[in-house]
Amino acid sequence: MHFPSTRQHIYSTIDCLRKASSLPDELLKTILYYADYDCLHFSASSDCKYTAYSRGPQGAEPFAYVSTPPLRDIHEPGVRIRSIRLSASGHDQGFVSDRSAGVWSYFAVRRMKDPQIGIIWAQNEMASRNWQDHELSLNLDDHADAAEEGEVKTALRQMISQLDDGDSLCIVPMAKFAGWQCHVQKAEIDVEVEVWR
Repeated sequence: MHFPSTRQHIYSTIDCLRKASSLPDELLKTILYYADYDCLHFSASSDCKYTAYSRGPQGAEPFAYVSTPPLRDIHEPGVRIRSIRLSASGHDQGFVSDRSAGVWSYFAVRRMKDPQIGIIWAQNEMASRNWQDHELSLNLDDHADAAEEGEVKTALRQMISQLDDGDSLCIVPMAKFAGWQCHVQKAEIDVEVEVWR
């Protein structure tokens, strides 16, 4: 469990710091930011091996390998999602018959309640049995234009803007077309919600 775990913990700390010192709020915000104490983390990880098998053109049945606890208070005054970090370690089935047909072993991120596959954020290297580490971080304070940011981060930014209290995000290992597999040995997702700004 990550601490602080509630907005009240953060507000209590702010009140104590205000009473104990004459530091201005701008400096308190900086101190709490670097102490990672101005935000809540909705995180989850798993290190259980799992394989998504595809038996046809529709692909493997979407399975949430790891999902965050339900987000809360994200639309309260002074509260916002600041960043998201995704990581996974995976590989495909280790062989392909047609290298020109593309890579169909990948990881997606989506809201638990959405029936769609979600946003494909990482693809496994084609025809490799070696574990590959994939990582994607998006800080919403970074204001890059869409061309600079890329399709995946732009789509992720859009999805984050549509999240509501109670939503959970999950990482889904996927394989599409007969014979394709997505092996995963570990994954982690972290949504950082800034409480005091």
